[in-house]
Amino acid sequence: MKIFLTGATGFVGSHILKRLVNEGHFVYCLARKSGTDNIMNHKQVRAVTGDVTKPETLEKRLSGCDAVIHLVAVIKEKKNKNITFERLNYLSTKNMLESAVRQGVKRFIYMSALGADVNGETPYFRTKGRAEIAVIQSGLLYTIFRPSFIFGPGDGVYSMLANVIRKSPFGLFPVFGSGDYLHQPVSVYNVSDAFVSCIQNPKTINKIYEIGGPKPLSYNEQLQILGKTVGKKIRKVNIPLFLAKPVVKIAGTFPFSPIDADRLKMLVKNNVTDNALFLNDIPVELLSFDKGLTEYIHNS
Repeated sequence: MKIFLTGATGFVGSHILKRLVNEGHFVYCLARKSGTDNIMNHKQVRAVTGDVTKPETLEKRLSGCDAVIHLVAVIKEKKNKNITFERLNYLSTKNMLESAVRQGVKRFIYMSALGADVNGETPYFRTKGRAEIAVIQSGLLYTIFRPSFIFGPGDGVYSMLANVIRKSPFGLFPVFGSGDYLHQPVSVYNVSDAFVSCIQNPKTINKIYEIGGPKPLSYNEQLQILGKTVGKKIRKVNIPLFLAKPVVKIAGTFPFSPIDADRLKMLVKNNVTDNALFLNDIPVELLSFDKGLTEYIHNS
C-alpha cells in the first residue's frame, strides 16, 4: 500500500517508518524542505516537500495514497517562532484531513494522546481533543490512538531523566509533590506496531484506542527503575507542589527548560488506561517498562 506519513523524522515517526518499510509499504514522507537527511534512504521511501500548516503546499502530494498517518504535534510552544498548539496540533490535522478528502484518500490514522479532551486542563490536551473531533467529523475511515507516555530508543524524556540520574551527586533527584501519581509508559515498538497493523485491520475502523504499558507505575516507581537501570541509587528530594509551581512557571519561560507549568500539570496527573479494547482488536505483547529500558539505557 501507499502510505502518506507526517512526522517521519520524529521519535515515534522514525519507528513507524521502519515498520512500514518492513511490512512492504511504499511511504511518502512529508518534509518541509527537500533533501531531508533524517528520512530513511530506501527504495520504498520518498520524501515530498510540503508544510502541514500551509494547505496549498499539500496539493497533489497525497494523490494515489491509500492512507494517511498523521503524527505532527508539539508538546511545547515557541510563540516567537509561531510554533503553537493551535497551529501544529489542531490546524495541521485539519489541513491534512481536508487535503486527504480532496485528493481521494479514504483512510486516516491519527496520533492523539491519553488525556486528550476539548475541556482538558492544558492547551495541549484541548487542541488534541479538538483535532480528534475534526478527524471523527471528516467522513474518512479513521483510527485514533491515544498513547500514554512513550519510551524507547530516541525518546526525549526517559533518556534525559537517566542522564540526570547518572550525573546527580549522591543520587539526589527532585520530585514534584509526592511522586505517587500514576502513568502507564508504553513502548514505542508497541505504538508503531499498532499504527502499522491497523492499516488493513477492519476492526479498527472508526475507533479510538487508548494505549498504555502492561501496568500503571507511579512516578516514584519509574524513577527507581531508571536508577536501577543506570546502576545508581536514587535519593528523592520531594518538593511540595505549592513551592514547585511558581518556580516551574518561571523556568518554563526559558526555551530549553525541560518543564513548564502545563507539563507539570500533566506530570502530576494520573494518566492510565484499560487496554482491553486495544488488545482485543490489535493483539500485541506489551513490553514492560523495565525490560524496555535495558535495551537503550545502559549502566555506565
